[in-house]
Amino acid sequence: LSCRSLVSSFVVDISHEDQGERWAFIPIGPSRRETTSDELPRRGDPALSALEAETLGEPAFELFGTSAGDTIQVALHYKGTNSDNEVRQQVNHQLIAVLSRILVQHVASRLPDKIPPEHWKIHVPSEELFQTQERTLDLFASLIDASSNTEIVEMVNGLGQRLGRVPRQFVHSLNLLHRGVGVIVTKDSSITNPSQHRLFPDFYVHRRTATKRIFPSLYDMFVGGVSGATEDSATTARREVAEELGLERALVDPTALSSRLFQCTVCTSYNRCVVDVFCFTMRTDEDQVSWQEEEVAWGEFVDYATIEASADRCMERMCDAGTWPGQYPPVYSLPTEKQLKQKAEFGTSQDWANWDYVPDGLLVWEAWLKWIAGGEARS
Repeated sequence: LSCRSLVSSFVVDISHEDQGERWAFIPIGPSRRETTSDELPRRGDPALSALEAETLGEPAFELFGTSAGDTIQVALHYKGTNSDNEVRQQVNHQLIAVLSRILVQHVASRLPDKIPPEHWKIHVPSEELFQTQERTLDLFASLIDASSNTEIVEMVNGLGQRLGRVPRQFVHSLNLLHRGVGVIVTKDSSITNPSQHRLFPDFYVHRRTATKRIFPSLYDMFVGGVSGATEDSATTARREVAEELGLERALVDPTALSSRLFQCTVCTSYNRCVVDVFCFTMRTDEDQVSWQEEEVAWGEFVDYATIEASADRCMERMCDAGTWPGQYPPVYSLPTEKQLKQKAEFGTSQDWANWDYVPDGLLVWEAWLKWIAGGEARS
């Protein structure tokens, strides 16, 4: 995973050679949803399968970054027999321009004698030689609106390690693999033993506002957000809990946030993120939730059995509709419908069975279920 990443419709195969850094871009295959009894589960979104595949196909194109003195150069090479129409339709100028600038940073980070960024001379495909300044914004100045308030984040490899910094707008437009967090907010006690999930405290569940551009009015059992450039995951987690739920003790109490529970990778057609998961323990006798008005429309603590049952039902509906982005079949909290109905007896919210969750949150929830069962989520 340290030698792989994702962008647009490609998996990136990263290799270090004597002459420089080679990034090969292999097209991601079509989605496969079907599963038979003698097959491993397939994933609805093919990107994660491509990221984790033992072998990859032939690259459609390559970017090769080299350095000589204070000059860093990136060259573009189309590969194979499809080097013209089909591949070039997927490889637009913005894609090459953004990736070239990320590769420049990666090449520079491996130089034995660090050259100050203000002294770099950079040559990227289809552009003239120019000299950058110290800040990432200057590197991307010709690609962004200088008058906008631009947030800088990081493109990462499959382990969440930085490849380079990039304006956040390109993370979304090119679906770059980046870093983020998911935070479970528990009531009065933390998660001490993940194997004893029948003893878990209540989790805070919230509903997004109807005005949200993405997934309006959907539910989530995590507080989530994207990590800024140079921002460690724990800092992101504390910031998001304080901003989204107004729980400002997250910023000042070192005991309020757990260490990282586990790491997982979420891949959908609109978001690819390496997610670090934490737990924040709310003290109901001293903390008070204050929603960020543009983010949260409703929220309350919900018993764990209800969350299990409502998440199972939501995944079932998404599978029936063909919209589930995870593996087929999904990982459910309990395997049988009879047990699912038994769990419903514990429900405290009358409409829990109809809760529709944010797909990204459900993918993290699926990783959570694997983790508490001692499965494959990375810790």
